[in-house]
Formats: sequence, C-alpha cells, structure tokens
Amino acid sequence: MSRQFGDQSRLAALLREITGIDEVVPEDRPGISASVMVRIDVKEIVSKSTERLSLQWQPEGLALCTWPAELKGQAEATFRTGRAQRILDFADRRPPGWRAWPNVHLAYRFASIRERAYLTCGLNLAEYVHGWLGGDFARVGGHHRDQVHPVLWPWLLERGYASPQDERLLDDFLSHLGRRDAHLRPSIGLQRTWTRAEAADLDQRGALTGELRAAITEILGVLDEPLPPACAAQRPQ
Repeated sequence: MSRQFGDQSRLAALLREITGIDEVVPEDRPGISASVMVRIDVKEIVSKSTERLSLQWQPEGLALCTWPAELKGQAEATFRTGRAQRILDFADRRPPGWRAWPNVHLAYRFASIRERAYLTCGLNLAEYVHGWLGGDFARVGGHHRDQVHPVLWPWLLERGYASPQDERLLDDFLSHLGRRDAHLRPSIGLQRTWTRAEAADLDQRGALTGELRAAITEILGVLDEPLPPACAAQRPQ
C-alpha cells in the first residue's frame, strides 16, 4: 500500500478524483517522495486566498496541504479580511490531524520550491498572524535586490520572521535572484495528515476518497473559499 501512495501517478489519480480537477501537476519537494497539486485559483473555482491543494506522501504519512497568503493578492485576501482570524480560531480548536504554522519565505516570480528561502520563524502562529494584521503587512511583496540584505534582512531578524542561522539560505537565494525583485511572502501552512497505517486502512475500506474530500471541504470552509467540483457535488444539500 505505501508503494502505491508513494507513486506519483497514484497520488495524481487520487487528487484528480477527490477534486474533479483534471490538470494535476507533479511537484518536486525536498524530503518528500511524491507530491502533486491542483490549482484552485482558476476561473472555474476562483479561490482568492490560496492558490493550490497539494497531496503528498511524506515520511509521516499521507498529507493534504494548502498555503494561504503566498502571493500579495492572496495575502490581502487573508490578512485584510476575516480569514486570518478564522485560521487562528481553527488552529485553536486543534482539530485532529490538522496543523497550522508560519510559512514565511522569500521568492521571486516563477521560483521553484527549491529556489525559495523558507525562513526559521521564531513566532507562534498567533504572534505571526497578528504581525501581518498590523504594520508589518507594508513589507509584503517585492523588494529590490539591493535592499534585501541591508534593509529587509535585519528587519526580518528583528521581527522574529527569520533566525540568524538562515543567513546561508539568504545567500543561496540571492545567488539565484539575479536582478529580479525578491518577494516577501507571509504564507501560512495548513496540513491534514493521516499516518501511513490510517491511509492504508481508509483505502482498503474504500473510505479514503470521502475522508480527503471532507478535509478539503473543512479547510476551504475555514478560508471561506469555493469548493472544487467533486467536493461541491458531495456537499449535503
């Protein structure tokens, strides 16, 4: 069973089935044996706060993930509406299998996952969200390359969004940046995980599809976003 979930094509077929979205894209993520995603900001769905749903076979098990507030428009739709507080309320309830965490990083347009600089944030989720709800939001978005190291970096350290050990990550990021602007992304990670044993049991009982759709419905409900077609079709009337 784990060999099946660890196969990219198996995950792609599963994500296609649970969302009803045909265009499934493979992802290359460090430390993860298989990962695929679908876009949910497309015109058929029009999610405003988050761009994608990702299904991953991680060392811990099967994981469904999404990351609100990555791009600036998504950050505005998260931190300039009630969505950020809804995420905090959801995390405070500690729903089984779910976790939420600060996912601040530096990127540039079309940067791959491996080319981004994911920083070591020293804040808890509430502190992180409240920072972006306040004046820190003015820093979200593009920064000229020449301002990253002397201006943005000290500010990230001072505010707790980065740690001194991230200096090497910053240097690697700048080596790929070229003359492009660096974009500060105040993302939040949201993930529902099933252990390998749980995923195998659900799959054997024919219950995995329903469980995954329920998780998508739950988290997109928190984000006040439309559902993918297959999830919307299963919603009780």
